[in-house]
Amino acid sequence: MAFVKRIDMPPMSPTSTDASPALFEPFRPEFRADPYEAYRRLRIADPIHYSPLIRKTLITRHADAVELFRHPNATDVPLRTGATPLLEMMSEWLTHRTHVRGLIARAFTPRAIRELRPRIEQLTFELIDALPRSGAFDLVTALCYPLPLTVIAELLGIPHADRPSFRELARAFARGISMAYSGTPFPPGDEAALLLRDYFDRLLRGEGDDTPVVAALRTPDEAGVVCTAEELTANLALLLFAGHETTAHQIGTSLLALLRHPEEAERLVADPSLIECAVEEILRFEPAVQLVPRVLRGDVELSGRTLPAGTDLAIIVGATCRDPARFERPDVLDIGRRDNPHHAFGGGTHTCLGNHLARLELQTVVLALVEHRPRLRLATEGVEFIQGFAIRGLETLSVRFD
Repeated sequence: MAFVKRIDMPPMSPTSTDASPALFEPFRPEFRADPYEAYRRLRIADPIHYSPLIRKTLITRHADAVELFRHPNATDVPLRTGATPLLEMMSEWLTHRTHVRGLIARAFTPRAIRELRPRIEQLTFELIDALPRSGAFDLVTALCYPLPLTVIAELLGIPHADRPSFRELARAFARGISMAYSGTPFPPGDEAALLLRDYFDRLLRGEGDDTPVVAALRTPDEAGVVCTAEELTANLALLLFAGHETTAHQIGTSLLALLRHPEEAERLVADPSLIECAVEEILRFEPAVQLVPRVLRGDVELSGRTLPAGTDLAIIVGATCRDPARFERPDVLDIGRRDNPHHAFGGGTHTCLGNHLARLELQTVVLALVEHRPRLRLATEGVEFIQGFAIRGLETLSVRFD
């Protein structure tokens, strides 16, 4: 059933009708390399800032984000159904349909995720043992992608032969999502959405047994609520994407952070009990999900300003996680940081359902790599980040062993 098709992806270049200098220019190469200085300037100059480029009001302060995550008038963005195949699919996701979230949550409880630990550890050690012992190699291809892709593929029942095709589709999907938030069409994202919907439609018609995740989506809840066929395929595509693309990027940027701060990696080697704390700090310092959209269904008072109903918001997680009003020395990576209420998985009732799985994968791979391969080093100082601003991740990560 594997589909092998290359999707041509042009550069992402949304346009703005505002000719004045912009405080928020997320498509510039220097922004992709380091957005945090731009966030700092934005937070100081205009912490509740309307961006004509993406047609949203940007939230960059931690306290404002906390208020919005818990405010009943701040809800998930109701995307325009039928506008494009990708927007249609996004409108059917669990982030927009509460009943779907409830069905999927049954398969992602902390207990269910803990039971995956032995398998995740096995996969991690196999991948690390297979890393080259000499010369430079790409850690994204060798480890960051294969681990979460294998885990989520097994949870969704995706055959091994089909898995290599998904990285290309996920790249187009990720860029399409970033462009959707800016209101700019991105045909490769639509093509990826159509291919994924068709793939899962065919997969679900197969004769194999359902995995617990698929069964959770197919089985009515106590009130008799079920997913439609469209919701089922759309949310399997979401789980595949979020379960490996964003996690792969989070693993990559997490390892890059430790490689750039070897003293923190050495702290972890000396005291492995810091691993949970270390992962939370890395999530704060380099969150893969940089933007969480919200829309106001009623007026909201925020830091002395009235934001009217209908306002489209973008909570800039990369900015809120480095707000000096909430975090001491926010631009310092400190794996011993205990007070760490970051927003790497969003917040409130729409906190990412996969956060327990992502945390477990991060803890496993980070600890295994620093303990068993402590002499891993960057092979080059320069790194290339993916295009887009909603998701932050690496194209490649060239490393070597000393």
